[in-house]
Amino acid sequence: METRHTHPYWMYEEIQSQPSYVRSLLDDMQNDPLLDRVTQVLLLSKRVFFTGCGTSYYTAKAGSFFAHHVFQEKNRIQSVPAFELLHHWKWNKKDAVVLFTHSGETHLALELLEKAKKDGVPVIVITGLSSGSAAKKADYVLFTGYEQEKSFAHTISYTLGATMALLFVHRLAEKQASPVEIERIDSLPDMIEAALQAEASIQETAKRFDGTRRWIVAGSGPGIALAEEIALKAVETCHIPALGLDFEQVFHGYLPMCDSDSLLIVTAVPGNARDRLDELLRAAEKIHLPVLLSSSSPSEKQPVIPVADCPEIFVPIVYVVSFHLFVYFVSVFKGLNPDWIRRDQPSYLAARKEYR
Repeated sequence: METRHTHPYWMYEEIQSQPSYVRSLLDDMQNDPLLDRVTQVLLLSKRVFFTGCGTSYYTAKAGSFFAHHVFQEKNRIQSVPAFELLHHWKWNKKDAVVLFTHSGETHLALELLEKAKKDGVPVIVITGLSSGSAAKKADYVLFTGYEQEKSFAHTISYTLGATMALLFVHRLAEKQASPVEIERIDSLPDMIEAALQAEASIQETAKRFDGTRRWIVAGSGPGIALAEEIALKAVETCHIPALGLDFEQVFHGYLPMCDSDSLLIVTAVPGNARDRLDELLRAAEKIHLPVLLSSSSPSEKQPVIPVADCPEIFVPIVYVVSFHLFVYFVSVFKGLNPDWIRRDQPSYLAARKEYR
């Protein structure tokens, strides 16, 4: 790819292009008979494993949240990291695997695919690259519509992959009784566009916190996969030590690593956890720990990442756009190139060549 040396980097361009690609994906899948065939496979499966590596795993984890939210105690979908699924889980022909992969060339993903096929377990691959090895070997392939990201900081593939997972869950819910109905999915692109409208405010907030030395990113419910994804982006593009945690875990041993040079980011916490959040805010104040909350409205007490108002089930998709922008601008203000995640440096490129 052509290397960009100043803003706007490729990462920025790919964040901005998400509404149009999500809209195209929804349009393309609306009458795609393959989605119905895949849905039938999942309906007949005893267990369904959503899996992947890195950002692809957090996409899978967002998908498992959608399923839990909709099917509740009837849910059969769970997210498992690809390495764990390959080496530590047992499956059989009554199960199914949904593999999320950006390019379809990740070695571990291909190894998992080969083993599943050998064991007679159907594999559905969600990918952007039609020429990738995984696309050629899978039983079923659904393409997200974005062939190959130009930035190594994968952003649009998370959003498109999560949208595809939501489509799976939505189609399954249509074919079987589910306790919760999904609101109109076709409104997603508009919500993402609304999130992008807050760019100026997000950029200002990023400038305020670009000097922080370590991050804890925490969420609950729909915010957990989101927290892990944003922590990964902080590590990759800003080179900031960051942890993505479920909200309650912050209370259990993580505050001692924090001080006034740290940052606690809360991606999403359900309303019934408000009292617990207030306790965390008071504790953070005692150790002078800055806190950044996600909110669709301004706050007089806490700085916020402005996010678009949306139903809870859409949070892992709609909120991620705002947080991707925040991380992007922190990286830019630090004078870093977020696209290369240090692979433009000889030692880091050499390190990357040591593993498949």
